[in-house]
Amino acid sequence: MRNDTFAKGDSDNDESDEEEMEVSDVCIDTVIRAGIQKAHFENLKLDLKRISKQIVYKRYNT
Repeated sequence: MRNDTFAKGDSDNDESDEEEMEVSDVCIDTVIRAGIQKAHFENLKLDLKRISKQIVYKRYNT
């Protein structure tokens, strides 16, 4: 498998280069969005842990 599939100037046809670059941009955007979603998910997990600890603390100390 070639690593330069999305490299500009990979073929003689300029149109296919533009299409390949668009696909590459979409792939990069998707990876970035997935990373952001994962970060939000991790933050939500931490918030949930913090809130559950507060509930347990209040339950046993009241």
